Amino acid sequence: MVSNCFVRRDHMRQYIDLANDCGAELRIIEAQGCWPNIHNVPNEVIVRMRRNWEPVDDLLELYA
Repeated sequence: MVSNCFVRRDHMRQYIDLANDCGAELRIIEAQGCWPNIHNVPNEVIVRMRRNWEPVDDLLELYA
């Protein structure tokens, strides 16, 4: 399992390719809520991540 805070689709590419190469099942879960910041990430970092966010709705089809 890989758990990460990817915000750009191309950052996920290597994991998608690896899963495809290994024949592994791949699930991408996109959190769409608004939760408190429990890891003390600076607010300016969160703002930047939101601004750079790219949706993943069709990502698996692109790299299948």
